Formats: sequence, structure tokens, C-alpha cells
Amino acid sequence: MSAMTAMTAMTAPTDPRPASSPAWSCPLSRMPTMTRSGSDVAAAASGPDDPELQAAIREVEIQFSNLFVHAKQLFRRRALAIHPELSILGYRILGTVVREGALQQGHIAERLELDKAVASRTIKHLEDLGLVERAPDPRDGRAFLVTASESGRTRYDATSERERAVLQARLTEWGVEDLHRFGDLLGRLIDGMDLRPGE
Repeated sequence: MSAMTAMTAMTAPTDPRPASSPAWSCPLSRMPTMTRSGSDVAAAASGPDDPELQAAIREVEIQFSNLFVHAKQLFRRRALAIHPELSILGYRILGTVVREGALQQGHIAERLELDKAVASRTIKHLEDLGLVERAPDPRDGRAFLVTASESGRTRYDATSERERAVLQARLTEWGVEDLHRFGDLLGRLIDGMDLRPGE
């Protein structure tokens, strides 16, 4: 996992495969060339203080930092493509109602972990830009439902499709095996960090 999913277009992620150590040969007899797999490296590590393990973790941290920078740039670019006055937060709220349909303002704030006053001001701004519409909730007269306007949905979908085409073009340069492995590794990381949506 969008992330996103950068947010120029997001560059393809760095090849996640564990780097192989140099091949070695036995000086006493002719041995076949061998490389170390990820499991071999883990087995050889002496523990969390192992220098090789720490160096590998640091490299992952650096690449994640780069990914977050690209993600922010991507969100900003998408927002500007929809409307020159649309903020990143407004883009996130618009995307939420495009994907999930009508939602109460309070539910939007909860889903995105926003202060209710901040969410309310941002939604009002989206309404002024013509990107969302608000109407009383027929099931709760005290609340308002927020939906994407036709214009907001059309602009959001068009922008997302352009960015999706760029990402797909980048990923088609990878092999199928690499893509499966990358997806598996991301899934393992997200599971281990409890980052699944809604958790």
C-alpha cells in the first residue's frame, strides 16, 4: 500500500528485492557460485544490532522518506489539476466522498482523523468551489450529508486516471515476478504496522 500513491509523476518504487552479496568460491575445491537470499541474510544476522541488518533497515527508511515526499507532491499536483484553489486536505475529502458516496460531515472528520471544525471549514470551501454539495440528512435532521458534485466527481476521476496511467506505464517496465514480490513485501509491512484502512 496509496499511498498513494506520491503523491512531476510518482517514480516507480525502488526494487525491493534483497541485495545479493558477492558470489564466493571455496579455495579448497571448485564450488558452484552461490548468492544469499533474504532468508539467508536474516539467518546470518546476529540480532537487531547486526550492522548489515541495520544498514538494510536504514536504506528502507530512506526510500520510504523519498516515497512520502513524492506522495505529497503527487497529491498537490492532483489537487491543482482539479482546481487551482484546492488544498491537499480538500483533495482528500473530495476523494473520500467520490469513493464512498454521501457521508455526514462528522463521519468524514472521523475517517480522516480531522478536527470537526477544520473538516467543516474545508467542506464549506469545497462547496464554494462547486466540488461538493451539502443537503440535510433525511435520517438525522441535525446533520448534513456531503456528496461530490457532478463537476467534482468528473474532475477527480479524470485526474486520477491520468496519474494512474503514468504509474502503470512505470510499473510495466518491471517483471511480473518483481511486481508480485513487491506487493507481497508491502503487504507484510502494512500488516506488521497495523496500517490497514479502518484499523
